[in-house]
Amino acid sequence: MAGFFGMFNFDKPGRGVDKDAPEKRGFFLFFDILFRKFWRISTLSLFYTLFSLPAVVVFFLLNTFLQTWISPIKDPDFISSIGVILTIFLICFLGAGPASAGQAYVLRNFTREEHAWPWEDFWSQIKANFWQGMGVFLLDIVLLTVLPGAASLYFQYGSQMPISPLFSAVFGFLAIIFLFIWILMHFFLYPMMVTLDMRFGKLIKTAFLLTMAKLPQCILIFILSMAVFALFLALYLVNVGLMVLYAALGFSFVTFVYVFYATRVMDEILEKEQ
Repeated sequence: MAGFFGMFNFDKPGRGVDKDAPEKRGFFLFFDILFRKFWRISTLSLFYTLFSLPAVVVFFLLNTFLQTWISPIKDPDFISSIGVILTIFLICFLGAGPASAGQAYVLRNFTREEHAWPWEDFWSQIKANFWQGMGVFLLDIVLLTVLPGAASLYFQYGSQMPISPLFSAVFGFLAIIFLFIWILMHFFLYPMMVTLDMRFGKLIKTAFLLTMAKLPQCILIFILSMAVFALFLALYLVNVGLMVLYAALGFSFVTFVYVFYATRVMDEILEKEQ
């Protein structure tokens, strides 16, 4: 691929890593890989955006429906704007089913300093993990419908239920907490999907156990990912036309933050088992 002025020419040898250079870890390794793989991650984000369009439509319609039902503000422009922002958030943190599996595979290889083609490997992993990716996506739809609705029901109509308002508030908060944990589980779901040969039920169970075992770290990674997300989202709030730039850069860069962490957790566990 010759690319455009050489920017996307992946056949051209890069700078590489000096074999005599000291081994980088953690924070320094993260930014080293990020800068060296900048254009490949950007290109991957474009592919991911293209293949996420069906999920974008589903998430936007779902968010619009929930905002119309739950939000006390019924202004259509407000509902539409919130729907767009929430859709971007969900595509970043929940993903888009099989497309997220392809993205996770390429980013996992980048974080391991292993070779990956942004298009060929992305597409091959979509096909290889299609049904498990669709299973996670369908669970996303169900939980995104049930949990916010349950929380709203308990908070708004708790006093009219046959249980005490205190229990209604507790159940409402539990629904929000479980939704947050489900979001955090995605840090491991897709990286594990493309790394380990697991049945779907065991994949969900293992992601849950890992999330609970690493909960403080997962919350910290979520905050860091949110910082990257907020940076790119600010472009959208400044000018809708900058959404093109977000599509070129934003999605895969947010995902790179937690795939980098999840890959190290998985590799550490695999090394101990071996």
